[in-house]
Amino acid sequence: MATISSKDPFSRLLNFAVCGVGTLFFLVGVGLAIREYSFGRQAVSSTGSIVDLRISDSGDGPNHYPVVEFKTNRGETIRFEGLSTSPPPLKGTLVPVLYSPNDPKNARINTFVDRWLFPSLFTPLGLVMLLFVRYQMSRRAGGSAVLDLKEQ
Repeated sequence: MATISSKDPFSRLLNFAVCGVGTLFFLVGVGLAIREYSFGRQAVSSTGSIVDLRISDSGDGPNHYPVVEFKTNRGETIRFEGLSTSPPPLKGTLVPVLYSPNDPKNARINTFVDRWLFPSLFTPLGLVMLLFVRYQMSRRAGGSAVLDLKEQ
């Protein structure tokens, strides 16, 4: 396997860029997870109904955004738009909803995809990028990034 010299400026720049992007992804993922956890701790649950679908055409085909309507504990009717889904849900489908008691318009469909998809993608992706840079730096420094299980 070819190795890149630690004095190679392109290699250093690439490691710096991957480290920066990895750190950013990791921090964004952790921030989103903290925000979602905090939201879930104070949120009130309800059941909503998909009353409409907003269709948006990106270059890759149509995106379907469910429009959800639910009633708060105070009887107020709220509408909000969920994340894009595929396949599109049917109108009239009942969905679990979480909303902020102080701001009922701050609502989410209570599913893994709507609440935890982005934190669960960004955090490990950032971590993998950081571990990759750590591995590269260890190899260049002459260390071993792999556990040596041979008896000494």
